[in-house]
Amino acid sequence: MALRVAIIGCGYIAGFADDTGKRPQIFTHAKALSLSKKCKLVACCDNDTRQLKKFSKRWGIKKIYTDIDEMLSNNKIDIVTIASPSNKHFEHIHKSTKYKIKAIFCEKPLTHEIKTSKEIIKICKEKNIKLAVNFMRRWDQFFGEVKQVIQSEKLGKIDT
Repeated sequence: MALRVAIIGCGYIAGFADDTGKRPQIFTHAKALSLSKKCKLVACCDNDTRQLKKFSKRWGIKKIYTDIDEMLSNNKIDIVTIASPSNKHFEHIHKSTKYKIKAIFCEKPLTHEIKTSKEIIKICKEKNIKLAVNFMRRWDQFFGEVKQVIQSEKLGKIDT
């Protein structure tokens, strides 16, 4: 039986980045989930109802919510994917840990402060919830090449 996944945040990186341009790799959470035999995207949540409807139509999701608690209390969810704006990650992860879920997969960054990141890590450990942060571009050849050009100082010295 496939793991049941819910996405919080229905924007560009959640489900539309793969629709623009020709990319050799998968960029969105929804596309990756749609190609997995081990996972099934069963619910989505966003406070922007227009975006929520657009996302649910694009990915064929019938269970749509504007409230995280309502989504997680009304569905058996194994994995929560956090693809909301970065400044909402702490709140959305914290809410998700209040339910019986197995894992949280969060778009980068986990949070904006080390204190809140440590708090989330601690809560997930205590509740035996697996926690992962998406950072796949770190191994992308293009980004490696850009890093080399920056480090070579061919463009000048980078201060920040």
